[in-house]
Amino acid sequence: MDPLSSLPDEILTHILSLLTTKEAASTSILSKRWRNLVAFVPNLDIDDSVFLHPEDGKRERDGVLESFMDFVDRVLDLQGDSPITKFSLKCREGVDSDRVDSWIVKALQRGVSELDLSIDFPYYYYYTLPSELFVSSTLVKLKVTSVYDDFFDDKIEDLLLCFPVLEDLQIANMERANLDVTVSSATLRKLVLSVFGSRSYRNPKSICFDTPNLLSFTYLEMIEEYNNSYSCNVRKKTRNLTCVQLCWQSNPTIL
Repeated sequence: MDPLSSLPDEILTHILSLLTTKEAASTSILSKRWRNLVAFVPNLDIDDSVFLHPEDGKRERDGVLESFMDFVDRVLDLQGDSPITKFSLKCREGVDSDRVDSWIVKALQRGVSELDLSIDFPYYYYYTLPSELFVSSTLVKLKVTSVYDDFFDDKIEDLLLCFPVLEDLQIANMERANLDVTVSSATLRKLVLSVFGSRSYRNPKSICFDTPNLLSFTYLEMIEEYNNSYSCNVRKKTRNLTCVQLCWQSNPTIL
């Protein structure tokens, strides 16, 4: 027996959890034992670019995207109801949005505590995150990134009410009206907001914190052109906030 195979299942499962899901799944061909181990990996890292690259043009080949989606379905089916600690999903145009929803819902049903979503669907998809996300009682960390769209229709103050144990919230490419914002959460420790601004559509004038455990707040605004009218007042009702970063950048190519 080789030294690696002599290790206990707990250690091998931990090693597999440090790999991308594609890499971890590839070990299942080694033996039945390795196939069973993949079923209990608590961290899933699914990235369509890892599956579809490095070959240029592979994404456009017939059946390749379908193979990627079938792969994700098989991995989740193989794992059954085993708990998930972290679920990371990165995908873009061409992936079926209904299947994306089903993957996220399955992770939520299995008690995921860390959810990292980078979903780059074009605006004409009119994609919104599944409603099951907003009743999660297990999420401790939520990170959402989109190049093209803002997935959240609710105000951030309403959004936080959905997650009773959330400690880390990171949202990239939000779009918000020129209103005062109140962030209220008893559990939140880290908040990162990256938002759009323009001449006709401005973001929050002020942000008020009622977050007794917040330690870090980062606010990044992308604007068409910077002038002194772009400002954001931060008012805090929190004992422990030690890191505040405010940044405005002009980057028309992103808008």
